Amino acid sequence: MSKNEPFLGVLKVNSHFDRPAGDVASLDSWNIPVKVYVMEKSSVFEVVNTSNNYSEEFIQGWVDVAEEAINDGAVAIVTSCGFLATLHHVLQKKFPKTPIGTSSLLQIPIAERLIEPGKRIGVITFDSEFLSVKHLNAVGADPSTPIIGVPHGSSFNRLIRDCEPYDYEEHCKDLIKCAEDLLAQHSDIGGFVLECANMPPFRNCIRKATGLPVWDIVTLGNYVYEVGLARAFQ
Repeated sequence: MSKNEPFLGVLKVNSHFDRPAGDVASLDSWNIPVKVYVMEKSSVFEVVNTSNNYSEEFIQGWVDVAEEAINDGAVAIVTSCGFLATLHHVLQKKFPKTPIGTSSLLQIPIAERLIEPGKRIGVITFDSEFLSVKHLNAVGADPSTPIIGVPHGSSFNRLIRDCEPYDYEEHCKDLIKCAEDLLAQHSDIGGFVLECANMPPFRNCIRKATGLPVWDIVTLGNYVYEVGLARAFQ
């Protein structure tokens, strides 16, 4: 990436687990210019477990790191956790000229217009205990949107919570089981949105297992970058 090239700013939670290609904070995930910025005063616990009532100090930390990225030349922003949906309107208001992709959940309304009529989107999340109607309302999604969380103690959960080694095959099994279980519970699901920004490496295996389209933070990042770049064709 050249020095003055416009880029997508990825605002990352301060975490230390493996981030392979596909993960939002891996540069190998992107075919566009990307820079990663760490919100130092954050943790997986805080970003997930307190997402229904973030502290003012925590919110300000995300405002500050977004401002840094934009001042450096970011033409659009995404974050590394879908639970940050609850501060989406704060960032929107603070940076009205920059497309802000705070959460992959923002794609739910448009995704539902791209699938079979009468079908709806199902959400696979890192932790269904803390993903609430407040998050869905913040992104303009139907409050009754079906949600399933990766089980506590599963290999994917341990990767994020305990920084256990990355195991693609096992994590893939976890995500496929979530998708299949949600389909068994809701036969009207016609596609999935992955809340967790560490789930895009498994988009393909979910698609192959279910035959349904999948949206995630990488699909959102590419979208907001194109909007922010306003590419010139002549």
